[in-house]
Amino acid sequence: GVGSGNLGGSGFGSSRGFQKGFSDMESVEAKRRQMKWAWQIETLDQKEMEVHKSQVKISREQTATFLRDLGALRQEVTSIKKRQSTLDQSLGLHNYKFDGISARFLDIDAFVRDSLIKHDAVTRKLRGLTDSHDRLQRSHASSPERIRYLEDDRHARELKDL
Repeated sequence: GVGSGNLGGSGFGSSRGFQKGFSDMESVEAKRRQMKWAWQIETLDQKEMEVHKSQVKISREQTATFLRDLGALRQEVTSIKKRQSTLDQSLGLHNYKFDGISARFLDIDAFVRDSLIKHDAVTRKLRGLTDSHDRLQRSHASSPERIRYLEDDRHARELKDL
């Protein structure tokens, strides 16, 4: 009867049959999920490869652009150096070796200081000559005084000769 075995039997209506049917459905569902995950992983792998290819392409393009820009920059620097050389030659600086702008400024500063020292020396010498001239001019008689002296001296000689 009722209590003997239908509940424990292998039919679909039995609990064991229900569990087996359920586990079959679980395994089908698990396989379906596995297949879906496998497909997603393959799709992701393909997308990753596409991204990698895009990154490599972009990297190559950036490298090519960089090299092109670097070449243009080199040409500009060469052009600037040529213009600087022409300018240096026109200013008579083509034999002058620059160790840098600061060295040139130091040279100019030394030149200005040397010129200032020479200028001061010449100014002192000129002032001394001017002062000496002024003293001599004050000690000399004026032209009318000189004429009177010469006339008096001539007159005194004439008197002496008489």
